[in-house]
Amino acid sequence: IKIENLIGSVTIKDLLDILQFGPIEHCKSEIIKLPKDKSILQSKAEDNITAEPKESQDTTNNKITGKENDITNNDNDDDNDDTASISSEGIHENDLISITVAFISSKTASKCFAAIGSNIENYARVLDSPLLSVKPIKSSPILPIIQQSIENDGATRAVCVSNIPAEMSQEEVIMVFHQFGNIETFNFHSKKGMALIYFTSISSAIKAVEQLQILDSPLSNCKVFYSTDRNQNSSNPPNTSSQKRLFSNNDISISDGLSNSI
Repeated sequence: IKIENLIGSVTIKDLLDILQFGPIEHCKSEIIKLPKDKSILQSKAEDNITAEPKESQDTTNNKITGKENDITNNDNDDDNDDTASISSEGIHENDLISITVAFISSKTASKCFAAIGSNIENYARVLDSPLLSVKPIKSSPILPIIQQSIENDGATRAVCVSNIPAEMSQEEVIMVFHQFGNIETFNFHSKKGMALIYFTSISSAIKAVEQLQILDSPLSNCKVFYSTDRNQNSSNPPNTSSQKRLFSNNDISISDGLSNSI
């Protein structure tokens, strides 16, 4: 499915925080190109932002591109663990963006599309995107090698790493894993020497699991394995009276230099 007309400050993580309908194969964000002679409101004024739920077909799985390279940090648990959210490079708050989400199961995609369509105003309010819309898209089947890893190895886009050297910083660990693909969310448990990485695609997670230990890196001796996709469990559509705000004032930028380097 494709969620369109999101404001530029919405990250993939922000959206996936409320799309817990089932495991995801890949996701990507892109800027919506507007005609030079039209403003955002002019070009979207006649759009209907209330989508009617209907059965969708071929709404899952194609190759991803996309670059999520800006890093923000949010410390919000008892162990002072760090969560880094990777947002889209070159996107500004005044832009409109679209985010494509491909689920492993087409049934999950249809369920998600119907839920958003029937609660479009709630989703638009939670995401601060009044012009939000959703549509099904046609995409290619999962590549056989990825499907095999899912069925035989339990591959997901989530990877857990343990035995991280104590002297390694969060930024250094992120830079290693960014070699395998774009990262949606990075949870670093420094005191435990562990990290939980959510890539934007299962293919990137497969590369991390298969190649980390052969890298010339301080992490080559770490244990690495797949974890549960945080979007695997189903949930009810967001209720704005109880939904936690997605844009926290506690989020801070880690390093502009690091953002540019990875």
